Amino acid sequence: MNKQISHNEQTETFRFQVSGMTCAGCAGRLQRVLDERPDIITAQVNFALGSGVVSALMGKIDQSRIFAAVKEAGFEASEPSKNTMLDDGKSLSKLYIDLVVSVILTFPLVLPMLFHPLNIHWHLDAFNQFLLTIPVQFYIGARFYKGAWIALKHARGTMDLLVALGTSAAFAFSVVVTFWPEVIGTSDLYFETSAVVITLILFGRMLEEKARRGTAKALESLMSLVPEEALLLKDGKEILVAIDSLKAGDELVVKPGQAIPVDGFVREGVGEVSEAMLTGEPMPVLKRVGDAVTGGTINNTTRLVVEVSQKSSSGRLAQIIELVRNAQAGQAPVQKLVDKVASVFVPVVLVIAGLTFFTWWGLSENIEQAMLSTVSVLVIACPCALGLATPTAILAGTGAAARAGILFRDVDALQKMTKVNHLVFDKTGTLTIAMPKISSVTIFGEQSESLLLNYAASLQKGSEHPIAQAFLSAADDMELHQVKEVKAVPGRGVEGIVENKKVLLGNTKFLNEAGVDIPSDGTSEVIGSYSFLVIDGQCEALFILEDKLRDETPEAIVMLKDLGIQTDLVSGDHRDVVKHVGQVLELDHLKAEMTPEGKLSYIDDVKSQGRFVAMVGDGINDAPALAKADVGIAMGQGTDIAKEAAAVTLLRPDLRLIYWAKKLSEATMRNIKQNLFWAFFFNGLGIPLAAVGYLSPMIAGGAMALSSVFVVSNAWLLSRWRVKR
Repeated sequence: MNKQISHNEQTETFRFQVSGMTCAGCAGRLQRVLDERPDIITAQVNFALGSGVVSALMGKIDQSRIFAAVKEAGFEASEPSKNTMLDDGKSLSKLYIDLVVSVILTFPLVLPMLFHPLNIHWHLDAFNQFLLTIPVQFYIGARFYKGAWIALKHARGTMDLLVALGTSAAFAFSVVVTFWPEVIGTSDLYFETSAVVITLILFGRMLEEKARRGTAKALESLMSLVPEEALLLKDGKEILVAIDSLKAGDELVVKPGQAIPVDGFVREGVGEVSEAMLTGEPMPVLKRVGDAVTGGTINNTTRLVVEVSQKSSSGRLAQIIELVRNAQAGQAPVQKLVDKVASVFVPVVLVIAGLTFFTWWGLSENIEQAMLSTVSVLVIACPCALGLATPTAILAGTGAAARAGILFRDVDALQKMTKVNHLVFDKTGTLTIAMPKISSVTIFGEQSESLLLNYAASLQKGSEHPIAQAFLSAADDMELHQVKEVKAVPGRGVEGIVENKKVLLGNTKFLNEAGVDIPSDGTSEVIGSYSFLVIDGQCEALFILEDKLRDETPEAIVMLKDLGIQTDLVSGDHRDVVKHVGQVLELDHLKAEMTPEGKLSYIDDVKSQGRFVAMVGDGINDAPALAKADVGIAMGQGTDIAKEAAAVTLLRPDLRLIYWAKKLSEATMRNIKQNLFWAFFFNGLGIPLAAVGYLSPMIAGGAMALSSVFVVSNAWLLSRWRVKR
């Protein structure tokens, strides 16, 4: 709920960490509690990051009151810290341990049901069932009782309340049958009902926690790009200091291969800097005295002295981190169908159970029948199939996806993928292979192509430059010549002596500075990178280098267009290159020379038009847009940061998988809805029958088991899904 404020009123923002949230519903509940306060303008709670942001009028509220409001809602708030976005793994480890213990204790309880089709009649005695169920019900299930208590205090129906009520009813009834059988007059037990429900719901919680941790890791990976220390140049000496202590005007030494610690300007040296984290392009950028450099980029070639322009907390990388943080916070998970129904289902079940008990007691004065019918209502309402509906479909769907080479982060990604009608592609590493390859050679003299390639590759031995790797890859099966007096000129090329001949390999500027005449056809029609080869002052060859399209890319674009999906290209590369790629693939819209902020803004613009947009990328520069898009899709060979910011990862560099990801997501969501239908069908049919006395607790339990069989069988059909070649 956004509250209106006048233009002259000042606001302040409070950030904090939140602990105690067990699911996305917790985050939604806390956000509503904070949003309802009159002294808070807006509140945003992010379950994935375990964080909250509150905006309020200046001076109207302080941090202690916000923390108190969070505590009143049933959670704990603490100071934000970049090092506490993720805990040390204890919460996930505890979930794993609890789940394993719960499975071990529950398994003997469900064995009789597994044996029954084999006509083997074996079961534990009532007392041993009681002993096995106690730790599952009250230790492992304690989290559900806590959540139910919070829900009751705020008068809201939740899954926790439903689980606590249903399992408690089954457990209490079984306890009475075990120790006081004469009270009810039946020997039927339902210990396995409560244990199975708790185990299944706990499994779903574990899946959510894993997804949360994967989301938060994107920010941690971004932060790790900048070193914690830097070499401060003071009075001619190099001193190792923490980057947090740096201030504007300080001078730093950045050696070859090191990351530039903070934003600044080059004061000494000329060298090439890899800005792939910003542009996604593999080609390094020449930096001279006075040129700006960005924290987190890599100094490739020579020693640079950099003057600090601003602290790391205010730099470009910090801004990208904030963009990712805000984008992820804005992607609150869609309220799941189960939660929506539970908010109505829980109070309805309670009312029906109460009416059942008092109606039977009042009309027949038969306390035993009243209790049996009431427990039957609560047992049939117990969400066993409801607990299975989503996890089994997710397991089947994500398992089928993984076999096809597609990783979905969570059910939210599956659900959103079904709605995608607009795809925004990065270029380098996404549509293309991200490594320059020699696409053609123009020979101006009489020398053979193999000899010229050998000379060019020989000059590049030992270099990690992307262009050098293109030549070395092309000459992979050749025995290269020995080279003397090798000299690399940043931003120009490389020269040396090969077989007593002076050989140059570089661009037009390099040749002009060396006084070499360039052939008249030159590079006027070249799109991309190129290098001339000069031997003893004579231009012998022109090598054209191209970041080639992946083999599957054209077919993938056609397949996606057949689904009615609009396809755009948004790249940090040069305008001519982007135009060429866009024309070849017949893409709908093209944007070139885009920064990470520009890509994020483009995603915002597309979403504002009512489109449901997916971003496809592989680099650090794509991370904010991947997080902001309705669905972020990362290439599996891309950076860890891109994969962690995205909701979907393609394990193979094949864009046709996006088509199949959409098809599979549609099949999975259809399966979930079918499962939920069967779960609620049995509830909807069984509750009235139980209320009027036609279902005993035993039959109610059987109906629950039957609904679970339907759900599992339906999910099994989904597990057989395969990509159609």
